[in-house]
Amino acid sequence: MRKRKHVLPYLLTAVISLLALIFFTIFINPEITSSLGSFTISPIIFFFILLFVLIFSIMTFLTINIRLGLITSGFVISILFLQIIGFLNLIYAGILLAVAILIELGFRHK
Repeated sequence: MRKRKHVLPYLLTAVISLLALIFFTIFINPEITSSLGSFTISPIIFFFILLFVLIFSIMTFLTINIRLGLITSGFVISILFLQIIGFLNLIYAGILLAVAILIELGFRHK
């Protein structure tokens, strides 16, 4: 008998990270930085982490495939990061999409 994958934790993680992301975007000012020793930490980093966890959880819940969740969330975060630094155009987005597809095909081939 085939072992059934447990997807309920991914749904719970998606709901919790969605609520945290909503709270974060409403109540946190993105211009305020906090310092930890000699490092300065921007709230944008936490936003990207929460968004990565949200997209990963949703895609893993929908497809029941952890690898596809990682690839999709990495692709979306990469696109948003390129948008922030000002390098996003269709060529870069196409290259990132091609890399994501090639990674998936490479793992699926094995």
